[in-house]
Amino acid sequence: MLIIGNSQSELCKSKYRGRLVTTEVLFIGLGITIAYFFVFGLSFTDGPLSWRLPIAAQVVPALAICILVFGVPESPRWLMKMGKREEAISVLTYVINADPDDAYVAGEHHAMMSAVALEEENAFQWRHIFKPDPLRTGYRVGLASLALFMNQWAGINVIVFYAPTILENSIGLERTVALAVAGCVQFAFVVGSLVPSLGLDRLGRRQPMMIGSVGMAISMLLVSVLMSFNGTDKQEHTSKASIAFLILYMICFGASLNAIPWCYSTEILPLRVRAQGTALAVMTNWIWVSVIDDHIDILSHNTAYGEVYQVFTIVMATPTMVERLAWKTYLIFMAMNVVFVPLIYFLFPETSGLTLEDIDYLFMDSRSITAEGSVHSPDTPGLDEVEKGPSSEHVE
Repeated sequence: MLIIGNSQSELCKSKYRGRLVTTEVLFIGLGITIAYFFVFGLSFTDGPLSWRLPIAAQVVPALAICILVFGVPESPRWLMKMGKREEAISVLTYVINADPDDAYVAGEHHAMMSAVALEEENAFQWRHIFKPDPLRTGYRVGLASLALFMNQWAGINVIVFYAPTILENSIGLERTVALAVAGCVQFAFVVGSLVPSLGLDRLGRRQPMMIGSVGMAISMLLVSVLMSFNGTDKQEHTSKASIAFLILYMICFGASLNAIPWCYSTEILPLRVRAQGTALAVMTNWIWVSVIDDHIDILSHNTAYGEVYQVFTIVMATPTMVERLAWKTYLIFMAMNVVFVPLIYFLFPETSGLTLEDIDYLFMDSRSITAEGSVHSPDTPGLDEVEKGPSSEHVE
């Protein structure tokens, strides 16, 4: 995901970038759903075929990727950074289907040259992440990491993992039906992911993330309230109602903190640190995947799979939360989603419609980092003008 997101963000026009990058995550969700039902169907077969075929089937898309990757062009921005100007222009004209003397190509070429020159004056070293610099590298790496932190702490893996348990133990569905319904809950995630894939560049980055966080907070609250009736005479009705809010949660997550953080974390970083910064942000994401998933596994002896998985991460709170707090665990993730709203509002500038080079300018001009974000007008000055001093020609 790290390389693909970077490549997509550097190869496409700014007005399509949000939709194209988030479509990758849409297809990841679709692939997970297909794989889920593929394995679910094979669970009805006898013998080793039920587990051998899912493993062997992964070879097919892997081979397809190995072949198709040769047709993927190199990033024109990376080529420009490496001094391969002609190759950069060739790739740029190829991906946008334009002539080398096209005005857009000339403008992009000029902006990339200015950005590379500016970043070469501030050559990247790891210590720059922790020290102030004109490009605000450390702040931007922090935003990328925070975006992917929110991706995990919205509570998605708790919901995905615990759905079969809720459906089987709390609602009383038999094992096969519980697993099938859990697959449908997973598909709701794909439905939600259609929103950024179709309209992220019109909606912007900030607004969908804030609205989605509110929707997930409400969903978590209602799931928690409904599950609090477990063990009472109202359990049958309240547990069934919780399915609706699990589905609502998945739709809200798919439309917001599922795909948008992956897009934001790739476009927010300057060219000189894009690879390293994205790697740090993705590492942050996967640390929390391990923390949440490994510790939710303590519940797996109650799941439809009837297995106990070994916990590898030691000093973390999730198993204790789930074991001791039960339905109150969802209130913690509700609170996390509530906290995300002001964080996004005050810390995350709007990047929709901006070129990657204009995003550099956005961070260099501190006035652009406002509570409402910033969207530059089409006549935003190039980075060569930025080096002479910040311009006031932008829209707050």
